[in-house]
Amino acid sequence: MRITAPSADQSRDVRIDGEIRISRVEGVREDRLDILWSDGGRSQYWAYWIRLRATGAGLFTDVARNWSDGANFHPQQHLVSESDRIERAHTADGGACLVVNWRDGTSDRLASRDIWSAEHDDPARRIERKTWSSTKTWPSWGFGSLIEDPSSEALLEFLTFYLEHGVALISNVPRRADSLARVAGGIAALAPSHLGDAFDIRTTDNPKHIGEVAAEIPLHIDLVYRQFPPSVQALHAINQVDDGGENELVDIHHILRQMTPEDIELLSTIPVDFVARSTSVHFRGRHPVLQFDLDGNFTGVAYNQYKISFPPSVPPAYYFAFERFRRMIHAPENVNRMRIPQDAVLVFDNRRTLHGRRSFRDTSRHVIGCFLSDDDLRSRYRLLAEAASGGQLA
Repeated sequence: MRITAPSADQSRDVRIDGEIRISRVEGVREDRLDILWSDGGRSQYWAYWIRLRATGAGLFTDVARNWSDGANFHPQQHLVSESDRIERAHTADGGACLVVNWRDGTSDRLASRDIWSAEHDDPARRIERKTWSSTKTWPSWGFGSLIEDPSSEALLEFLTFYLEHGVALISNVPRRADSLARVAGGIAALAPSHLGDAFDIRTTDNPKHIGEVAAEIPLHIDLVYRQFPPSVQALHAINQVDDGGENELVDIHHILRQMTPEDIELLSTIPVDFVARSTSVHFRGRHPVLQFDLDGNFTGVAYNQYKISFPPSVPPAYYFAFERFRRMIHAPENVNRMRIPQDAVLVFDNRRTLHGRRSFRDTSRHVIGCFLSDDDLRSRYRLLAEAASGGQLA
């Protein structure tokens, strides 16, 4: 697995006059070829895949022909042979098409847009992640334009900002217990946990979780002790206080740029345990602190210092890397401090953004929290992005 810290710009613009174009075809071999896109990016395509793509709907029979979205290739034996070999390949129509000539004398012509969309057709994945630190200030979107009288333009803008930054604010949310559920349904869908659909965060005489105390809450992600911690969290300030109680936020994308490759390697390849045990629950999750997908893209952080347990197999070098990481996330220049405005909802990526809270004295402080489905949020974004682009690739 190739592990890389996120770049400043993870998106690519491969359009010329609104169209996807191929600059040239390179590295043509009998079983594969490389395409150089107009932005300088390069992609490799196997001859077998090109033949499948060119065959199109002929791959599907019966009900599959009507319901296939193009992702579930299941070739018929007589349609595609593993012995198909490329004779030559070139672009046509100014880069709008790829033409492949095969050794059996046949040829296929594929639109550049179709080739590109097979690899890049997720507008949510193409969003440029923007890092931030202590000096970032947060714009807000009104409850009315997102939920009460929803505007697709406002919702698309809000979701875009959230996916870019991992944090977004909604203002003027009615001071009611059910308002957070309305927000959740408007931008995604509720993701219930053992805490319920939603949970109160205010001081009590018999606290059941750390949110019910007035003391400082260290940086963490919520429910890290579960096998699959929630991705999106929302906090509604029902009654905010003027002194203390500020939330502290840390962007792990920003932290990764400051880390050494050696520390990233250690914290992403060695899993540790996170445990929550009481008279009512016993959760255990085992995760690397830093998590990446198979392409080396950062997918999440697992951190909660008061829930972590290091297995005996963890080598000494890991402890030193963990301590350097711990110091880095607590460095003042990396911590964004903000008090959730009265009647506002803070939405943040629980897998990207560490969060904590400063202590306070006024026990009237009341916040309601919930978790949201990241899949539903991204689905809503994709539909809005596709609609905004006229059904074309966003």
